[in-house]
Amino acid sequence: PSFNDAWRRMLSNYARLHPRSIIQWFPERRVWHSEELQDQEKTLLTKGAIEQAEQAALESDHDYFDFICVAATVLSADEAKSALLFSIERMELQIEESFGDGEWDIQPSPPTNSIDNAACFIWASLGSVDVEIRWDAIHALMHASDLDNIELLDSVLRIAQSESTANYIPINLPFYVYSAQQFLLIALARIALEKPQLISKHKDYFISFIEHKHAHALLQRLALRVIEILDVQIPDFLEKGKLESFRCCCRSPFPILPANNSTKQAEELVAVTDDDEFYFDIDFRKYGLEDLERLFSMPKEVIEKRVTDEIRLIDPSHTGSYSEEPRYDFFNAYKRRDYSRLSSLSPKLENYSFYLSFHGMLFTSAVLLKKYPVYQRWLNDETEDPWENWMVGLERAQRSGYIASDFRTKIPYDVMLWVTSDEDNDWENNMDSNEFLKAIRVNENEICVNGFWRYRLEKNSIYQEEVYVRSALVEKETCESLVGALLSFENPDDYRLPDYDESTHEFISGMFQLHGWIYHEYPEHEIGEHDLWAGTISYPSNGVGAKYMQLLGLEKDCIGSTWTYNNGKEIALQNQSWAETDCLSRESEVITGERLIASVDFLRYLCEKTGMNLVITTHVTREKLERYVNNYSRGYQPRIPLHKVLV
Repeated sequence: PSFNDAWRRMLSNYARLHPRSIIQWFPERRVWHSEELQDQEKTLLTKGAIEQAEQAALESDHDYFDFICVAATVLSADEAKSALLFSIERMELQIEESFGDGEWDIQPSPPTNSIDNAACFIWASLGSVDVEIRWDAIHALMHASDLDNIELLDSVLRIAQSESTANYIPINLPFYVYSAQQFLLIALARIALEKPQLISKHKDYFISFIEHKHAHALLQRLALRVIEILDVQIPDFLEKGKLESFRCCCRSPFPILPANNSTKQAEELVAVTDDDEFYFDIDFRKYGLEDLERLFSMPKEVIEKRVTDEIRLIDPSHTGSYSEEPRYDFFNAYKRRDYSRLSSLSPKLENYSFYLSFHGMLFTSAVLLKKYPVYQRWLNDETEDPWENWMVGLERAQRSGYIASDFRTKIPYDVMLWVTSDEDNDWENNMDSNEFLKAIRVNENEICVNGFWRYRLEKNSIYQEEVYVRSALVEKETCESLVGALLSFENPDDYRLPDYDESTHEFISGMFQLHGWIYHEYPEHEIGEHDLWAGTISYPSNGVGAKYMQLLGLEKDCIGSTWTYNNGKEIALQNQSWAETDCLSRESEVITGERLIASVDFLRYLCEKTGMNLVITTHVTREKLERYVNNYSRGYQPRIPLHKVLV
């Protein structure tokens, strides 16, 4: 007892003498978050640091925030409530009217009905500048449909038709109404797949997008998708022949022409005055307008003039200058203007100039589609329908109506059994044959034939493991020769097994035959980008080559995640994609990956039908990294992976 008392006094005194070592973030990780301290000991350190902080002024705003993070751990419920109310009152007194979103309506009067209130909030979120928030709104609508909350869905659609955002958008900021309509239609298409009865009565609203005299090409297509799904799900939803007429509205009435880089389609060009000029972002010109120029083989000046005219109908006053950005402080002061993935025209945050440019382009493209033929975008372009290909990249969802989060599967914890094992000082190099087998063996009846996954865990150090699995078909007589050649490489990263129909890696010479049977898609446009509910999964990913699909009688489901054979009676392969990132803590655990698993019976059938053996390679790279150190700085040498070849 005497030692415990002395230890507690020492901790309290240490906290009073060195409060910054408790409060500040990085020292805090070494002291307050030490795994060797008990909760009671951490509480003593915290209280001691708080007592000292009360006596001496904190030096900076960073100290205040760090202090709050530590102090909050020992607050009672009443103390937390009192602190929260005090801080909110201080905000009202001290924050300037121009801060953040700026001024709101002087007398806000949100709906008194909780359903309408939630609907207004969801509608405003669908038109947010932040695409992540729009996806959150989509998932809110999907959850409402899961609960059969038809009142909420009806309320959202009623507000959408009025395009009202009162009390939910500051009075001096524009609302992105076309973006809200775009994401609402994505949500409704997904709802229609499982609960069509909840939205079918709004048929006229969907049709209005298609038949509108001032059509928007993307909204037309998304509305058509909702109608197509409802027409399949609900008998006699549309009159006979009506669906085909709607489809005609969304495609060109002219035959597709070969790319024409020399002669442009003629159109009278009206001179652009200073009043008409719109300053398109240089990236938007490259990834948006240039595609439109190629699709309709028109001069840049004509396309820009037409898009500018459409923008003038949306907002006659805005010129595209960044200095006129209504949310200038939001994008500049907080450095949140994220233009990642420009090639898919899907930045995470859309400034007002991008919003006007994007939707002005889509209004223009709907007009051009009806007046002029579509051209292949490049010479020797083999795309069957370049218009369709271009529009698919803008839709953010699968043509069937499914969204990226539908393809996200549960994390298969069987791929990282090493996490529960005792710490090994030579963990990076110690891996026996059983662990390699665990990497590909899902269970007694299933094997992983293709995949990649990464697991990262922070203990005293950062433990990171990456696993690559690939497979190919090899001639039986020369199988041992291939295995010997693969094992002869000093660094297994110097080779890889081929993809399906990959001429640069497949080997065909007499009795030496090595064929890929799985293809990897590297899509130009990813669906569900910035959807946090989808994590970091990539879709589409893996699949079986067309020749083997036909040879084996494989059938793929509508979302491309399961293949069956034997007339659909047996499951052959399943695609799994998972992602989990704990972004609330610096000691983050990162799990991400994908794998294609096959039944053992199907693999026997594959070898029997092809007359070849299946070879599987497994590469495992393990690294133990240091915290707070740039482990990938100049001079860093990547580790050579451990590897195994199985037949």
